Amino acid sequence: MKLNDVTGIGVKDLGTRVNLVATLPSAVVAIGVLFLVLSGAPSHSLDFDRALRTLKGLGGTELSLLIIALICVVLVTYPLQLSLVRMLEGYGGSRSPLALLRWASLRYHRHRWDRLNGIAEDEDVADSDRRAAAAARLLYDYPNRDALMPTKLGNVLRAAEIRAGSRYGIDAIVAWPRLLPSVSADLRAALDDQRNQLDIACRFCVMLFAGAVITAGLLATEGPWSALTAAPLVLSMIAYQSAVAAARAYGETIKAAFDLHRFSLLEQMHLPMPVNRNAEVAFNNTLYLFLRQGAPVNLCYEHPGYTRDNTLS
Repeated sequence: MKLNDVTGIGVKDLGTRVNLVATLPSAVVAIGVLFLVLSGAPSHSLDFDRALRTLKGLGGTELSLLIIALICVVLVTYPLQLSLVRMLEGYGGSRSPLALLRWASLRYHRHRWDRLNGIAEDEDVADSDRRAAAAARLLYDYPNRDALMPTKLGNVLRAAEIRAGSRYGIDAIVAWPRLLPSVSADLRAALDDQRNQLDIACRFCVMLFAGAVITAGLLATEGPWSALTAAPLVLSMIAYQSAVAAARAYGETIKAAFDLHRFSLLEQMHLPMPVNRNAEVAFNNTLYLFLRQGAPVNLCYEHPGYTRDNTLS
């Protein structure tokens, strides 16, 4: 299970998430494609007035059927949201059609990591601001070199997954579903909002790219009008950059959650509180060996309010 798989969204939030994450991007692309089809594409020359006349002439039944069709598409594709995000992160099988592209992209990011790391650690570089900027890029945009992902979004999220609790010896991926119930209401609201922004940007990216492909097919014989394909393609690229920015903010908020609430996790598990950071790291190394791998570790528990004979003190 990946850290970004655990969204913490309850049933009461489902309607909001479906409206924001699924309906809006799907509706924008569907309406655009429908407008082109009603304008005559791909069998006739484009006539936007024809599309407007057709839309104005739709009765209540036709509009209802269109809305129902859109809702069906949204509901069927909504469960694929996690898969869309993971695809944009760069996950996939070795035999996937995109395997070669992922391999080439991973090599590019390894080269970029090496370049940034070289600048950050090169004391001969006179420009200290340049070294600081390179170090900041490594910190926020990249994980360790052996954990690199093929895409920029994947690297930003992987960096957050690894570094959210690493300074405390915490395995954030393992800890997150256990920590989330203890997060304060304000921080939880910020997490939900940033996750919504990330998901909606990712869905816009994928849906607009799909719209660009469909538009290219519809306008293949339309001469200058085929340039319209560039519009959803450019918007898809902008949406991807928005997803990366949302991922950075989401990762920083997750780090804040560990900074503020990691002791709540120990309290809920009835484990002793560390007296200093060194003791915390040493204890967490043992704890997460048990949680992650089920290692035979003897943990000492604390039960405030109870005596040894299990009666209330």
